[in-house]
Amino acid sequence: MRILIILAATVAALCLSNAFSQELDCGDYTFSRLTLQHLEHKGMGFNQGYSTVSFFITPATDINPFIDLKLHVFNGGEIAANGGFGLRTANAKENYLFGFNAYYDFRRHKNLSTQQLSCGLEFLTHYVDFRLNGYYPFFGKYSESFNPINSLRTIRYALPCVDTSLGFTLPPPCDQIGLYLEIGYYYLFKQTATYGSHNFGTLASSSIGNAYGGRARLNCNPKEWIGFGVEYTYDRLFHSRFNGFVAFKIPLGPKHLAHSTKNRYPYKKSPCDLHLEWQQLQTQSIARNNIVPMITRHYHRASQV
Repeated sequence: MRILIILAATVAALCLSNAFSQELDCGDYTFSRLTLQHLEHKGMGFNQGYSTVSFFITPATDINPFIDLKLHVFNGGEIAANGGFGLRTANAKENYLFGFNAYYDFRRHKNLSTQQLSCGLEFLTHYVDFRLNGYYPFFGKYSESFNPINSLRTIRYALPCVDTSLGFTLPPPCDQIGLYLEIGYYYLFKQTATYGSHNFGTLASSSIGNAYGGRARLNCNPKEWIGFGVEYTYDRLFHSRFNGFVAFKIPLGPKHLAHSTKNRYPYKKSPCDLHLEWQQLQTQSIARNNIVPMITRHYHRASQV
């Protein structure tokens, strides 16, 4: 975590010292931001809504490194967090870009505290995007408790996962309010819990996972300072889940765009308007699972599942 703080401070310094599109003299414009968000209701691997405060720090350059820090507080008071870094780089013609990111994820749920590593790849264009993410819990893979009164054993699992998606910027007039559709699928790998005693010969195990799922997201960003969206997921473990969010974005620096003709009639975008749209594509938020998926199962006797 100290390394992430140092990296964040370094990138923040670069951000504050970088003018937006010096070649075009488009003014000073920062894409680093503080975001306050709330999500309701259930989602894939979690059963209640949560609030988020996040910092996305990046300079306005042709190669965009970034630091992404998030803290989530569930309605019941439990916490989760993400800390990540990555970069995005474009081709010379600025019509597509590649991105890579890596994250450390944490979630505490009742008696299970999980730490996870994940990485992702992106291929982004003005109209169609492709993403691939993988997640692996390396600590706190499961927790186990036993109630001798009713012989009930409770096991909570943190599930490894991989997901992929295609995203589409919807055509005019939908692009005027920033409508964005993303569809994809995910796979929840099997997680095995072992419990009991070697000494008394009562060692047993139980497993859960091996489930495919589908996801659809629709996001809307009518203004730079506000966004909202909805998500639907389905798989055989969590079944149908539907949630929505609203987010407020606060810039961490100046936002002065020069030579813009976007709001003039007849409608025509200036070179600075076009460059701004390209930089917004490069500095968009990372689409990934922020919450480690967990599931709870109850067993009335030690058994092999």
